[in-house]
Amino acid sequence: MALANLIKQENIQVPLTAKTKTEAVCEMIGLLNKNGLIHDVKAVTDAVFEREALSSTGLGDGIAVPHAKTESIQAPVLAIGISKEGIDFQAHDGEPVYVIFLMIAPKSQPGQHIEALSEIAKMMQAPIVMKMLKKADTSQDVIDVLSE
Repeated sequence: MALANLIKQENIQVPLTAKTKTEAVCEMIGLLNKNGLIHDVKAVTDAVFEREALSSTGLGDGIAVPHAKTESIQAPVLAIGISKEGIDFQAHDGEPVYVIFLMIAPKSQPGQHIEALSEIAKMMQAPIVMKMLKKADTSQDVIDVLSE
């Protein structure tokens, strides 16, 4: 499964209105719910925050990748959010997060989940990608950056 297959314009929020980690995750889950990709908002929200309680998914360098596996969905889904002000995500470097990739996958497909997370991590190692994503004003801008 290529990460590109999970990136959908309608699942990208630019800018996020959220000011906190909790608000950001809930805003992105709400987007996936509005687009019909998840139906049990509580189960998904609980799964993401249970995972987040283990350790922050704020990776540093302005990036967070909250993720979870749950039986309440049938296929992996991804939402992307861009915060213009930055959000305290308890990242390992103590810096605010500007780009959030929310990955939800079925428990029955752990390999796809790990593969997508790995692709996100590799892509975000290029500082220019992060710089361009922070400047994105539309969901199309995000797609353009990630598809280059």
